[in-house]
Amino acid sequence: MSSRGRRSQLAWEEGAGNARDRRLESSQIELQGSRGRGRGGSVATLVCEVGSYASQPANRFSFRAEGERSTEWRGPRIWVGRKADSTLPRQLKQSWLSLAEALPLVETLQLVEDEQISVFPSGVPWKKYSGEIDGLDVHIVVPGKDKTLGVDSVGTVPCSLLTYASAVALRPNLLINAGTAGGFQAKGANIGDVYVATEFANHDRRIPIPVFDKYGVGTIEATPTGNLIRDLKFKEGKLSTGNSLDMTLQDEEYIKANDATVKDMEGAAVAYVANMLAIPLISLKAVTDIVDDSKPTVEEFLKNMSMAASALSNAVPLVLKYVSGKTVADLHSS
Repeated sequence: MSSRGRRSQLAWEEGAGNARDRRLESSQIELQGSRGRGRGGSVATLVCEVGSYASQPANRFSFRAEGERSTEWRGPRIWVGRKADSTLPRQLKQSWLSLAEALPLVETLQLVEDEQISVFPSGVPWKKYSGEIDGLDVHIVVPGKDKTLGVDSVGTVPCSLLTYASAVALRPNLLINAGTAGGFQAKGANIGDVYVATEFANHDRRIPIPVFDKYGVGTIEATPTGNLIRDLKFKEGKLSTGNSLDMTLQDEEYIKANDATVKDMEGAAVAYVANMLAIPLISLKAVTDIVDDSKPTVEEFLKNMSMAASALSNAVPLVLKYVSGKTVADLHSS
């Protein structure tokens, strides 16, 4: 959701070895679906704001660094199932979109809601939509409704929980976070623009203690995707995340310090999980409102949400098609 923007989400799993080292090596990773067990292919996960998308592993996948033998990866990942010749599983991640935002994409991808979700703990309100796209198993997961108040679950806590649980259960190789956000006119943002986040940070975790202050901001660099941004003609910019729809003066100071172009309510939380589990992440944010103008945030958000959802419904399939058959390194210029 837009914090005058929206949220993002994503998931992967714990795995052997140093997560940071695996992240650095991810630019050389080539993913391949292995046939022979179950329905072959790669799986991708898509996490939305008030809804998320996740793809379930049809079977295990293998990856290999360039010049090395292919090694089976047993860690969790979210993929889009791809034929055995595909190298990059599709993983779609969406920020916590309201159901109104997530459903257009569900319809576009022609996914079906899973009535019996055994991959998540019993009692959780999360929903999962699944289907096969061009040989890929695709899953969309959404946080669902708050049990007490019945409103869509939004913010960093529901997002990080769903992202982690989806990553562990679905074992993704690539996460695509797709959601809405507020944009800054001073940075060139317009209603309906789709941005790819190049960096993530928080603007409401203020801890005025040496070192903890930096921890609070929690800056995380995004997986480099320069080629994707250029070829699909997306805009790019830094994303700042907070748990409030409005923006206090202190929030504004931190957002400016973060040099943010867009702001949401989940993106940094998704990036935190992805970074911890060393899962490549692509975060797509459609602008619903302009933060630095005189129009009321809530009014603009509600007015433009359908437009933003439509923009994401167009952008996500393009990203899935683009990453198909590519390595993580292929997504950015060397």
